[in-house]
Amino acid sequence: MKQFKKALALVLVCLCLLSCIPVAIASAYNVGDVIEYGNYPQTLITDQVRIDQFRQDEENDKAAGKTWKWTSLDYSSGTGERFDGQMKSAGYMSYHDFTHGTETYRAVKIESYRPYYVGYATGNDALKTYQDDNGYGVGVYYFHFEPLKWRVLNPQTGLILCQSIIDAQPYQSVVYEKDGEYYTSDSMKHQANDYQNSSIRKWITRTFFETAFTRSEQMSIPTTLITFADGTTASERVFLPSISDVTNGGYGFAGMEVVDGARKVSGTDYAKCQGLFKTTDNRNGGLAPWWLREGSSSSGKALFVTYDGKVQNESATVDLNYVGVRLACYVNGLVSESELCPYCNQKHGDSFFQRLLAFFHKIIAFIRRTDINMR
Repeated sequence: MKQFKKALALVLVCLCLLSCIPVAIASAYNVGDVIEYGNYPQTLITDQVRIDQFRQDEENDKAAGKTWKWTSLDYSSGTGERFDGQMKSAGYMSYHDFTHGTETYRAVKIESYRPYYVGYATGNDALKTYQDDNGYGVGVYYFHFEPLKWRVLNPQTGLILCQSIIDAQPYQSVVYEKDGEYYTSDSMKHQANDYQNSSIRKWITRTFFETAFTRSEQMSIPTTLITFADGTTASERVFLPSISDVTNGGYGFAGMEVVDGARKVSGTDYAKCQGLFKTTDNRNGGLAPWWLREGSSSSGKALFVTYDGKVQNESATVDLNYVGVRLACYVNGLVSESELCPYCNQKHGDSFFQRLLAFFHKIIAFIRRTDINMR
């Protein structure tokens, strides 16, 4: 009996020592892995048979008294001057979401080109838009809602980044210039590159968020504190990535001013339809620029990533319609509860030692549960 007690005591001591050893956490995902989350219109439908079916759907709905409701994309246009602050919401582009079979699609109606500066007037001047370069003109185009692909930046925190550019939007849809400074109105209350009061933030948190995610998906995206230029903070669920995000070596990115393949990205068909600029040369064909969250030292510019993957101090003016949107957010559950150790609440690695440690941790958790139940 004494020998048994000594052996039991020795086992318990070993368990206690093992429980103090740090766990080598192995996430279910690694940096750079791609996950799917949410849905958004992406691929252009080019099959004429399918297009004819969509048009027949519209005619059938009209005959049944269910005329398609076209909703304005609420894009702004101006007088022709870039910074006079006279930009107004216009209905020259609209959309209608519908189902065909079990799939969801978006019809986009273009009645006039989207100019590449917010302050330009709408019209069919092909020299002032990138839509025609991308193959889009006046007419109706159909896009398939598809799962959004996200690149895992930090498996432990759940930070993810859109794998591609999913839209094209200006950083600020109204820009007013006075004495060399740029504002959102003639009241000069907010500078034009203030992310907190930017039109792109409103578009992300309202239009995009409500379109891309179901109610349950929205609830599963945790809020995170975003710090603005004036030091104030707000709880956001989806946001533009920061300069620190896209220059973080731990996330797989290079530093500033470096041509980084990990930052090079192209846009979806839907983004191109919205007027995204893309390169056409043989080496970098199809690549596009995308916004970052921070404004620059100039009140009329915001930071962005160039098509060749550089993060430059030379920023883009906030009134550009053709810069892409590539979003970031945090998600819960990159490591499922079934994969977590019941003792240390982490996921063990696959090495022999980690498996042995996991075995002892399970024993300790079992002893704990037994002790609690016997009280």
